[in-house]
Amino acid sequence: AALYLRHDDDAPTQAATDPATRDFATGRGQRATIRLVDGSRVELGYASTLRVKQLDGGRRELFLEGEAVFDVVHDESRPFIVHAANATTEDLGTVFGVRAYPGDSAVRVVVVSGRVALRPRTQATEATKQGTVLLPGQLGRLDAQGQLRIESRVDTKPYLAWLSGRVSFDNVPLADIAADLERRFSVTITIADSTFAARRVTVVDMPARSATDVLDAAVIPLGLHLRRSGDVISIER
Repeated sequence: AALYLRHDDDAPTQAATDPATRDFATGRGQRATIRLVDGSRVELGYASTLRVKQLDGGRRELFLEGEAVFDVVHDESRPFIVHAANATTEDLGTVFGVRAYPGDSAVRVVVVSGRVALRPRTQATEATKQGTVLLPGQLGRLDAQGQLRIESRVDTKPYLAWLSGRVSFDNVPLADIAADLERRFSVTITIADSTFAARRVTVVDMPARSATDVLDAAVIPLGLHLRRSGDVISIER
């Protein structure tokens, strides 16, 4: 595999070779492009980790914590499988995104093209069950209890907006927006009141030039304002 690690505005700066098992990680404010030996490409999101098992034969197995988009070279004889939290996603010839950060209420899988099979990550289903097939424009959410909810005909662009340096939030709790921006911009965001943190916010697709730009769009309609001191941003009434 090759790893290109960069801050959001930087050109690729680093490459790495491919041992049998390889761990990749991004910090807050960083993304990475990983090119696998089979020709597949992974865009690894902010503050995320990916473990890649050797891809020279048999199953191609990856373990994700965080967010990534996979552009897979399909090979029916060599399954491409992504494990994330309690979910297993298997490529059936596709481009798809997986999100599973610590604290997320569900693993989220969105399909851009092709198909994936999504199933709970248990030994029983690993061996005996393909899973639920998701098609282009479908979004699957698998919660911690193994319950799967599928949405069809979704616009996939907002879920992959981070790839192009943009943000898009649709009816998302303010606390979740703050957590996303902390990972992206390597800042700390505090919310003065828990009732504010639970308020749901919509931010229409916009460039993510800075955390304060995005937060202004989120909090001004709520009658809130920002106070910044260094890398700490406070949301206050």
